[in-house]
Amino acid sequence: MNAAKVLPALTNKIDIIPKNPFAYSEFIQLKTKAKIYRKIVCKNYLIIFRFKHAEIIILGILHGSVNSSRIK
Repeated sequence: MNAAKVLPALTNKIDIIPKNPFAYSEFIQLKTKAKIYRKIVCKNYLIIFRFKHAEIIILGILHGSVNSSRIK
């Protein structure tokens, strides 16, 4: 039941990434010189994506209870 409520919100956030991927903050746990790893917060979830050469790849969607400092 919760997935049915969260999925539309996540989809909306993912759909707006291509419009301006640099509008979102850098995901500091995956720091690079080019700052290609970004994050979006949506409800209790964190959407992590990579932007490089006009290509956007969703790396993962994590619940807020996951310790993001363990990601590498």
